[in-house]
Amino acid sequence: MNSDRDNKDEELLDISSDKELVRVADEVAFDILHPDIDNNKRLLFLLLLFIIFLTSIVSFMCFSMADRFNSIKNNTITTGSVLFSFSDDSNYINMIDVYPVSDEVGMKLTGKNEMYEFNVSEKYYGDVSKKKSSDYSNYEVSLVLNDENTIEPNYIKIYLIKNQKEVKINDKVINRISELPKSKVQNNGYTLIRNEINDDNFDNYTFRMWLSSDYAVDSVSRVFKCKIVVNSY
Repeated sequence: MNSDRDNKDEELLDISSDKELVRVADEVAFDILHPDIDNNKRLLFLLLLFIIFLTSIVSFMCFSMADRFNSIKNNTITTGSVLFSFSDDSNYINMIDVYPVSDEVGMKLTGKNEMYEFNVSEKYYGDVSKKKSSDYSNYEVSLVLNDENTIEPNYIKIYLIKNQKEVKINDKVINRISELPKSKVQNNGYTLIRNEINDDNFDNYTFRMWLSSDYAVDSVSRVFKCKIVVNSY
């Protein structure tokens, strides 16, 4: 009887040992068939770290750019700016079917196509304590001729007044357009006056032009057009 019980116990032990062996074998087989699970976990962790780092860098750059923009904007408001303006009433001054006149008459002309008024101004806006002469722009007033003119510019005389004072060009107050110096800032322009500005200013101009008395009138209708241009430099 005892011998039979011992045999049964041995069979039970063998079965238990077989189950343990099967479990261990299964674990070993799983590790062999899935070797990348730990690596995948490690890669996933590194990827999360990289995303967090990248997000931090982008946020820092955005805040830095916002601070820099605000700084530039505040500097502009603090230092101020100069507004340069030129006002005029028309694009071209037209002379159509006009007759020659003397210089004495021409200097007093008041007709629409004989006298032209305009002004140029510069004004500083901002903190006056930070205003500098270098904040201002010099400017040039020039005359630009129309390509369709049928009267030669040497027969057109001009007369310029600035702030109720005569402007001398080539040491003369009356000049033919052909005598005017060529502009260095305006293409195909003739310089009337150049001004250096270092403070707020308002300049009022009156420009007159007329057909010279030595022009020979004929029966052909002729025209002369020009316009005033102001450039800062």
